[in-house]
Amino acid sequence: MSKEVIDRQKSARAVISSVEQHAEKAGEALAARFKTVLKKGEAMPDVGLLLTLFGRALARDNAAAVAADEAHEDEKADDEAPRRRRDAAAALVREACVHARDGVETVYGSGALRLVGMASPAPAAGDGAGLARWAESAAAKLVDATVHLPAPKKRGVSVDRKALAEGIVEHVGALKAALNDVERERRELETTQSRKNAAVEANDETFASAASMTATVLRAAGMNDHAEKVRPSARRPGRTESTDNDPTDDEKQPK
Repeated sequence: MSKEVIDRQKSARAVISSVEQHAEKAGEALAARFKTVLKKGEAMPDVGLLLTLFGRALARDNAAAVAADEAHEDEKADDEAPRRRRDAAAALVREACVHARDGVETVYGSGALRLVGMASPAPAAGDGAGLARWAESAAAKLVDATVHLPAPKKRGVSVDRKALAEGIVEHVGALKAALNDVERERRELETTQSRKNAAVEANDETFASAASMTATVLRAAGMNDHAEKVRPSARRPGRTESTDNDPTDDEKQPK
């Protein structure tokens, strides 16, 4: 679970615990305090029940934020395997591309590179999509019988174009599959991030109301020490002031 949600869970538990322990007593204290100013026909509102409902709503929304955060963390962990497969395949493809390009240039000269789609060097392994396109294009031209290379620079020296092409495409399929997996994981990560953001925002809205109401009621009931423990932070949403003492924070990612 991420730090930002751990902090919110800790603060929510503090408010919920305070409600469970003090709501009834606070309601009784307020009833006694305002009993003499009630007018005929008026009834004292059930403040204890109101706090209890806020506590239940906060428990619900905080649980949803925790679940969304855990799902997002799990999804991030899933990204590592396809990224490793992509990087490994890209390294093999690029090695084959460099070998083939060096072979063509050595035997036929730099002018031959353009004929087989190798005028520019193969993209870096970090550009997996660009590398796959380069490799497929070069391999296709290497085996294209209509592409005629110039005479070798040295008599009796040649390259096996088919073998070079096969070496290039041997791992392209694995690279493209890994690229697709990485892209799928990226979209899934965006989805879980969006859900997490929405759940955290809902938690923060409920927390702000629940914590403010609880602190106000407890203070009005003369329970100032308890009120101070649940006072919401003015700087960091979803936290109590008493837990707002850590300058670091893993804040939400952009939507």
